[in-house]
Amino acid sequence: MTAANGLRLTPPLLAGVMGLILLAFFPLGSEGQATGPAPVLQVRMVLSGGLNLRQAPDLLSPSLAVIPRGGLVCVVETEGSWARVRVRVGRVVREGYMSLGFLGDPPRAYSSDATREFCRSP
Repeated sequence: MTAANGLRLTPPLLAGVMGLILLAFFPLGSEGQATGPAPVLQVRMVLSGGLNLRQAPDLLSPSLAVIPRGGLVCVVETEGSWARVRVRVGRVVREGYMSLGFLGDPPRAYSSDATREFCRSP
């Protein structure tokens, strides 16, 4: 195969070029596996009057913050009846745990571009 600039692309060279193109779109993670684009995490809304953001998935775990009713959180993962969430507390982004029973779907009006961007996993 010959490229537009006259460079002859042999199978090994072509494979190398294709590999670089693939890496540009699907970078490798720390273990050499393709990471792909960052997934958008689930946006949930606090349904109770004030929900504790806890250090661990346990009612006896210390509270890191209290998130008011209507506050938006990003669910990173779930463990049984608990969700590990990411939330803005003032200007600081905190991660902790909240009970899934007190989180619900936010109204569409609350799903802004800024919230969706915030909820992209790092």
